[in-house]
Amino acid sequence: MARKDAQDIEVGDTINYNDNEWKVTQIIESTVKGGEEPRTTISLLLENTSDSDDNISISKLPDDDVDVVG
Repeated sequence: MARKDAQDIEVGDTINYNDNEWKVTQIIESTVKGGEEPRTTISLLLENTSDSDDNISISKLPDDDVDVVG
């Protein structure tokens, strides 16, 4: 298993999250302006590789590590 920064994840990657494997189906990057500096978050829309009806979304900061399968 390899690690990537959340900003380096691509649609089609398979990641390990909560002891399950998930396929990344969509990536949404959002920047919130306000305060002293803008803040960017990355939302990963995921599909469980063993149950295609099981879908979730997780949010990460660009530098957060993500475990990538393969």
